[in-house]
Amino acid sequence: MKMNSIFTEGTPDARSKRYIAPKRLVWQSGPVDSPEKIIESEKPVQATLNPMNNFCTMKEGGSILVDFGCELHGGLALVIQGGSCEVEKAGSLHIRFGESVMECMTPVFTEKNPTNDHAIRDFDLMVPTMGTIEVGYTGFRFVRIDCLKGYAQLSAIRATFTYQDVEYKGSFESDDEMLNKIWETAVYTVHLNMQNFLWDGIKRDRLVWIGDMHPETSTIQKVFGYNECVPKSLDFTRECFEPNKWINNIPSYSMWWIKIHWDWYMQNGDYEYLYEQKDYLYKMLEFIFTKIKDDGTIDIDRTFIDWPTEPDPKGSRAGMHAILTMAMDAAANIAGEYKDEAMRERCLGYAKILKTHVPEPGDCKQAAALLALAGCLDYDKVNKEVLSVDPLHKLSTFLGYYILKARGEAGDVTGTIELMDKFWGKMIELGATTFFEDFNLEWAENAYRIDELVPEGANDIHGDHGAFCYKGFRHSLCHGWASGPAAYIQEYILGVKVLEPGCKKVKITPNLGSLNHIKGTYPTPYGNISIEATKNANGETEVKVSAPPAVTVVR
Repeated sequence: MKMNSIFTEGTPDARSKRYIAPKRLVWQSGPVDSPEKIIESEKPVQATLNPMNNFCTMKEGGSILVDFGCELHGGLALVIQGGSCEVEKAGSLHIRFGESVMECMTPVFTEKNPTNDHAIRDFDLMVPTMGTIEVGYTGFRFVRIDCLKGYAQLSAIRATFTYQDVEYKGSFESDDEMLNKIWETAVYTVHLNMQNFLWDGIKRDRLVWIGDMHPETSTIQKVFGYNECVPKSLDFTRECFEPNKWINNIPSYSMWWIKIHWDWYMQNGDYEYLYEQKDYLYKMLEFIFTKIKDDGTIDIDRTFIDWPTEPDPKGSRAGMHAILTMAMDAAANIAGEYKDEAMRERCLGYAKILKTHVPEPGDCKQAAALLALAGCLDYDKVNKEVLSVDPLHKLSTFLGYYILKARGEAGDVTGTIELMDKFWGKMIELGATTFFEDFNLEWAENAYRIDELVPEGANDIHGDHGAFCYKGFRHSLCHGWASGPAAYIQEYILGVKVLEPGCKKVKITPNLGSLNHIKGTYPTPYGNISIEATKNANGETEVKVSAPPAVTVVR
């Protein structure tokens, strides 16, 4: 073989990599000299024969903890000018990644549940001399380095930031600065999880969870437009799970697979890709049909919709009923695009049966919102009796997106802005640069920020909280399903709703709620739609819209 043929083999990586310098030194201990040298951002990631003492020396027992300023995905590059590398005296460092300062200060397999599952975050490393070494592949913001043995002269420490270099086609700006930060943080949260596949989280689980994908893809299509990681991830799950088995072993996730395909088609209009799903989809539908009883009840044992709802069997069953109903409506729409009237009518028939039996959601906000979105309950009634009652409690970062949508459909945009500012905004106030896997406002009482050392006995927002499978430091602080506010803002505040596949026809009705001014863009396959809306002195909203010629805009 010709040597240059290797460049055409294997699988290409669509991602980019940057070397990011630490923004600050958070903490140091023991024998460490000149730690400020590793903060300098202009130093190359390259060792040299003539370092001119431009390095930080760590000796056995010395420790540092650095902050890269925001959540990143990737690893760590160390430029080492000198060190004890002889076999009999081999120097070694201990590396620990963390999404919070306190995660970095806590060894794995100790109290508060720090782990090495899914991605290695806590490990030993031999020290080379005059060399560069890159280690790690995880989600993090902070790194702690301990010199375990010998010594090491570090001229540079860099995060190896691995990401998709994609254009932010969608945008949003308003006179509410916190809301602007929420939009940016939500989009960045999803962006980090857009790796070769669309992951749920960049620390954990780093897997393709289809239920998590619906809020993620809702944001992606409204900000980035088309991105290959979405169909790639959908196809991956199709190949991994038989159609007569539940995707990810969770019934509701098979329903979300159907819904994602319809929503993705409405945004991008790729009929060829939609048609590729026909055989698998129809086999899946035949399996699902067997779970719907003639009286409108469902024969599904596991009614998981999200973790915070899991302890509420009534709410979980009602939510599952709603997701199944939405899936039947989406499947009917897909069959209609296939020109298969018989399958379309079957799906509509099952949706109708499901709507004859509406489970009581109780006070479960997630379930009530989903039932309204499925067409089973009235938006205004649900918002008044459930969603707006004690609105900041009993939420989840995942299904909180659907609570926002249901309240938006009820016209309560002012209420959703307040909810986002106080709920998602609180995470930002606690130092978040991405949104958490789960969050509860009660956790925030007297809590320290994630970028601070927390005194013993004080409230650690990361290590002291979480539940179910994400207790303590196992809790992911960058989870794509928490990005729903960005999608909601594009659809209900900018007011863009796609009416025909491929954005050929869109309805634009901005709703400012308590805001006075908004502007932004929305991507279509034909270019961006630009929208600006301002409240005049009479309280009326003046709207300016510019759209590509191929897009029909209705108001």
